[in-house]
Amino acid sequence: MSRGEIYSQISRAYSSSPFYSDVDRRKDRFQLYMIFTSGAVQLRDSGLRNAPIDYYTTAMEDASILADFPGQTQIQNTHLVMLFASHHDVGIKPADPISEQMRRRLFWCSFIIDLHQSHSIGRPSAISEQDITIELPLDANDEEVEAGLVSSPSGYSEVTILIRYCHLRKLAERARRELYGIGAGDRSYEEKAALARHLNAELEKWRDSSIVTPFPTNSFQSHEYFQISFHRERMRIFLGLVIPVGMETPNAAVNIHFLRYCLESASEVVTCCQQLIRRDVLVTHWTFVQDILRSGFIILYCGIQILRSLRRQSDEDIGPIDSEILPMANAIDTTRDILVEISRRWKTVTTHRVAFEQLAEQVKAIIRKSTQSRQQALSEIMTQGDTALPDLGADFQWDFDLFNTNLDLPQAEGFGLSDMELNTVFGIDVNGMNWQ
Repeated sequence: MSRGEIYSQISRAYSSSPFYSDVDRRKDRFQLYMIFTSGAVQLRDSGLRNAPIDYYTTAMEDASILADFPGQTQIQNTHLVMLFASHHDVGIKPADPISEQMRRRLFWCSFIIDLHQSHSIGRPSAISEQDITIELPLDANDEEVEAGLVSSPSGYSEVTILIRYCHLRKLAERARRELYGIGAGDRSYEEKAALARHLNAELEKWRDSSIVTPFPTNSFQSHEYFQISFHRERMRIFLGLVIPVGMETPNAAVNIHFLRYCLESASEVVTCCQQLIRRDVLVTHWTFVQDILRSGFIILYCGIQILRSLRRQSDEDIGPIDSEILPMANAIDTTRDILVEISRRWKTVTTHRVAFEQLAEQVKAIIRKSTQSRQQALSEIMTQGDTALPDLGADFQWDFDLFNTNLDLPQAEGFGLSDMELNTVFGIDVNGMNWQ
């Protein structure tokens, strides 16, 4: 909802206008108290003690009015009601075990959707994980649940993917909260780096313990989508450590291992997306577009930073330059090809495709200068000093005016998103960066 709409609802709710019908009043009361419910969760996390359940209970007094809301508002309200109504284990088990499992599946499915959306658009989640007491569903098919089994003998059931992504979303939410949430600003770079390594180890454990079906029936069961999910979260963990933000010193040497993590993950995302496109099993949707845009710009940023880091290091530390360059160039080309295909259907992406292509050409020009042998590159660095590669602040210009457009997809495409700036593509506040 827009801020103006909320203010109008508050104004109407406290007015005594004779033209304010009881139906409209109940609609406004319900919507406002559901907003207060979500807001109270965030306030409590910052130290203020408010009871979300009180607002929720008040809102539910007018829940019967839900059917009178227009389409999109009704969907959003119903989603919030489902979240707040189902996140507690009330201690009453239905006689039918399938009904209990369906209740759990419905809640956790909606919960991970809410978390994923909040991560993607940089907004708070509707509900706090610490308030959830309902258990995860059993990793078993319906007939196995009816037979009294708590898990599928095959190790893979119709609920396996749901449970897998419940664990992933919970890990991603913890990473966002501990690395970039309230209080994270007090941590030093070294503390954040240590925490990021620990979270990455947990993420790798999640990947290694997950079972992927050998015969996927859709893109979400595929090995490629599983890899995209893993690398998307790894990028989010390390991105804030490779791009200088806020008061951090922009000239400090960035850990090259973190740059490689981000570059590797971004490259893997675009490669896996391309494989799914070639198999014609991936339907292009907003998350897909966002993954490609974010990964493409990360490839450019981390790629050039890695090359700058390599020229400053000794021969023993540098590693084989050629092994860095070829995958980087291939990933840039893959990203461009996918963006060209997307922009044919979604004209909104055209500006960002053009921006990517212009930056990519500059990065590839630098790459071409770096394709000599290792010893030749090191020899040139020693003789030419800092002029061996163009500097980001000199010959290499990032024209961020190209990005000052909204990423609004047309309503005809079925996406009601608005005001999604480039900081959403990066998953980080671009305006808070020091680009010197």
